[in-house]
Amino acid sequence: MMFSQENLVRNGSFEEYWECPFAESMPYDPQIERCKYWYAPTVGTPDFFHTCAEPYAVGVPINIHGYQWPFDGNGYVGIYAMAYGPNNDEYDWRDYDWREYIQTKLKRPLSKGGEYYMEFYVNKSNDDEMCLAIDRFGALLTDYKIFSDDPNALILDAIPQISNPRHNIITDTLSWTKISGTFIAKGGEIYLTIGNFYSIDSTDMLVTVEDFPFKYAYYYIDGVSLKYVESQINVPNVFTPNNDGINDKFIIEHKSIVEFELNIYTRWGNCVYSTNDINEYWNGKFKNSDCPDGVYYYTIKAKGAEGKIYNLNGTIQLIK
Repeated sequence: MMFSQENLVRNGSFEEYWECPFAESMPYDPQIERCKYWYAPTVGTPDFFHTCAEPYAVGVPINIHGYQWPFDGNGYVGIYAMAYGPNNDEYDWRDYDWREYIQTKLKRPLSKGGEYYMEFYVNKSNDDEMCLAIDRFGALLTDYKIFSDDPNALILDAIPQISNPRHNIITDTLSWTKISGTFIAKGGEIYLTIGNFYSIDSTDMLVTVEDFPFKYAYYYIDGVSLKYVESQINVPNVFTPNNDGINDKFIIEHKSIVEFELNIYTRWGNCVYSTNDINEYWNGKFKNSDCPDGVYYYTIKAKGAEGKIYNLNGTIQLIK
C-alpha cells in the first residue's frame, strides 16, 4: 500500500509552538494552546512538553510525569486517557471518570470515498503514580468541531475510525507504541480528536502499582499523521457471465477513488452500460437481456483522493 507524502495533520510532531510551555496545564491556563494548531475540546487539561522548556516541569526528556524522549523531534503532548478514584463507602469511583483529549483542524477536508491511512504513537508514563494502563486509544475524524465545557460530561461518546486493538493493554514505558489503520472517508471530515472514547466498563485496565488510591492512565502522544492512500484502478480484460459463480461480473478493483464515470460500448458505438458508482458491476446484460459474446470497449474518467486524474479506455472480452 502506497501513501501520499503530504501529512494532512499540521504540526503532528508537536515541534512548533506559539509560546514555550512552562508548567503543567490547569483549567485557567491550558498549556496545550501554546502548541501550534492543537487545543483541548473539553474541560480536560492536556499537557505540552518540549525541549525549549525547563526540566522537571514540562521539559524533555525529564518532566513531571516521567522520563521520555520524543518519538520524533523535540516535543510531544500528554493526556489522562482515564483516571478514577477509590472504590469504597466514602467515594464511588464510577462517579469520577476523568478524561482528556487533544484536537486539531486538518489542512483540508477529507474526500468522500477516499481511503486514508492514520497513525500516531503513544507511550505510557513511567511515573509510579501513573499506575494504570489501558487498551482503549483512538483517533476520531469529524466534519464538525467537538467542544464541551460541561465538567460532568468528560467522555466523548463516539466510535473512532482508528483504534488500538481491543484487549491490547498499552504498558510500554520505554518505547513508543504505534496505533494505525486505514478507513474510508464519508466526506467533509476536517477535525481530528485523539483519546479514549469508551466507558470504564468497555475499557480493559491493568493496575501496575497498587499503592495509590487514585488510578491514573497517563500517556504521551507524538508522531500524528494522516495521509491519502494513493489511488489505484485495475480493469479486467475478460469476464464470463454464465452464472457458474466464477468471474461472472465485470468488477473494477480500486483504491481511494472519489469521482468516477464508466461507459461500456459495443463495437458499433452503442452504450450498453453506464455508471458513476465504482462499486457497481456489469453483469453482461443490456436492458435485462444477455449481451452476445465478443469484444466491448470501455471509457473511464476518474479522480483519486490525492487529485490524480484518470482517463482510461480499453477493451473487455465477454465470454459465456
